[in-house]
Amino acid sequence: MHISSELTLSANYGNGQGIRAFTLSAWDESTQSWIDQGVEYTIPWTSAGEREAGETVKVNLQQPLTGSAIKINIKSANTTWGNKVVMREIAFNE
Repeated sequence: MHISSELTLSANYGNGQGIRAFTLSAWDESTQSWIDQGVEYTIPWTSAGEREAGETVKVNLQQPLTGSAIKINIKSANTTWGNKVVMREIAFNE
């Protein structure tokens, strides 16, 4: 069982090409279905990431997310350079 209370996202040029908003769903073994957490999160990218070194930001979850599998549902993205999203790393933290 995986339990997360924070999500860390890393991207180069997050304000220009990173995920902007998302929801999370956890797999429920008893119902064999995805259960949406019901919260839309936004990613607080700053201009600091608008360079080659990129930026890492943390998003605190409103409630811990538990499940054997977790799904990120992208609701919107920054697409300054066309219809592309750039993410270097996404990590769930306890």
